[in-house]
Amino acid sequence: MVVADQTNVFTVSATDADVGDSLTYQWQFGDGVTNAASPLSTAAHAYADCGPFAASVAVNDGHTNIIGRLTASVPCSNQVTALTVKLDFVKGTNDTISLTLTGPAPGNFIPVTGEKLTLDVGGVVVTFTNVTIKGKSLKGSGPNGSVTGTVNTKTGIWTLKASLKKGSWQTALAKIGMVDQVVPKPGTVLTVPVLLLLDDESLAGQAQVTYTATTKVGQAKKNK
Repeated sequence: MVVADQTNVFTVSATDADVGDSLTYQWQFGDGVTNAASPLSTAAHAYADCGPFAASVAVNDGHTNIIGRLTASVPCSNQVTALTVKLDFVKGTNDTISLTLTGPAPGNFIPVTGEKLTLDVGGVVVTFTNVTIKGKSLKGSGPNGSVTGTVNTKTGIWTLKASLKKGSWQTALAKIGMVDQVVPKPGTVLTVPVLLLLDDESLAGQAQVTYTATTKVGQAKKNK
């Protein structure tokens, strides 16, 4: 995963059985840019556009070229128009995250059968496998729960709901202040980055989330 308009550093590790040989590296970044061969195993590059790019590096020892390949996924910028995170600490029911992303029509995402979808909300990463998009309907499952939703290829609107096993999100959300031993004051506004990765294509945005909390002690006391 790399970022558009920012310098990203690519690196490769290579060894040669003949210690007398010197290695050179030549990178192709998949967007028409090819670096000159260099003795450095790292290279810096900035992508101007979003999308998946088939990058590669050729390693040469003076006798043979060995080529390594990777996909550089650059997220398309999207607007997160709705984000709700619900965590249940008492009942033992599933946690849920619901979100709506609006951006460029995701034409290359459709149709989808048996793909992997990764959802990153504020650094909390959950992956769903066997994701299928048929028509506008999306569904998938994973070790942490399931995901359902709709995708509109004309408007570019994604609406997703992830239902997760209890505790899946709580530890990581604590790192960005959404959950803590000292609960934030209701009304606290948090900025949460959101990333959706489907196979090797991705969408990214940010959401403003207002924190609310309801606590229960036994059955007698209820505070909001």
